[in-house]
Amino acid sequence: MTTRVVESLRAVSPRRVYVAADGPRTGQPGEEELCARVRDTIQAIDWDCDVRTLFREENLGCRRAVSSAIDWLFENEEEGIILEDDCVADPSFFRFCTELLEKYRDNDRVMTINGGNFQFGIRRGDASYFFARCPHVSGWATWRRSWRHFDLEMKTWPDFFQHRGMEQAFTDRRMRQHFSILLHGAHEGKIDSWAYPLLYMVLHADGLCITPNTNLVENVGWDSGTHTRITGSSWLKRITMGRIYRRFAENKAEPIDFPLKHPETMTPVPEADIRHFRQCLDTPFMWLHVRLKLGLGPGKPTG
Repeated sequence: MTTRVVESLRAVSPRRVYVAADGPRTGQPGEEELCARVRDTIQAIDWDCDVRTLFREENLGCRRAVSSAIDWLFENEEEGIILEDDCVADPSFFRFCTELLEKYRDNDRVMTINGGNFQFGIRRGDASYFFARCPHVSGWATWRRSWRHFDLEMKTWPDFFQHRGMEQAFTDRRMRQHFSILLHGAHEGKIDSWAYPLLYMVLHADGLCITPNTNLVENVGWDSGTHTRITGSSWLKRITMGRIYRRFAENKAEPIDFPLKHPETMTPVPEADIRHFRQCLDTPFMWLHVRLKLGLGPGKPTG
């Protein structure tokens, strides 16, 4: 998978490439060899560029390893494009991000640029992209000015929640319930993910996420990645995640047209976030999976 990501980079040949990798997990036979093989794939970066590496000797887990790698990136750069090892981008993704990183460089309200589109055939307006509340991290871009608001511990979350911040962020009640539970879990350290603190970063700042009207990044790691494996998993995970993973896996990358057409106003489209939630996350089995994972008991989703 990582080789395919390197091949997608070759199409645009960036001048600087930052490669970060977590260490092998303890008690997982064969992971040292697998980690070494993945790290060897950077030898395929054969164009003229500056390659910098951050290879962890010990496993930090998804939450700390990824967030600290992005910290490292923005210690050195003002802005950057971020791809995980199983995310293959259409070549137009890089131009899309580059142009919009420049256009919104000094606009503090725009916090991320998504590469993924999860509208499954529905366009939002007649521009090349629209504004939403939810960041998508399969392939994305941001600025140091945005990342400085990132707080892995989410220290302000209790106050934000108490003062009805989620009601202001999301109009859909089920969305609020779903993400509130997950953000509570992330704040308490029960979820090994950096993506929920990223979502909170955007919500707390009343920020916007640019989303293309074309899906520009394909995730090729469903059912084979560390956190997305279904084969051999419990029956609950197979039922819960099978449908969701298929939806993501079927979401192929396509090129976007240039020159880009920009929206006339910077107004978020709540229907887009709701559709992403309904299509990809809102199932009874997902509700059960999340609550049991966090030790909350079955409960019932309410509309």
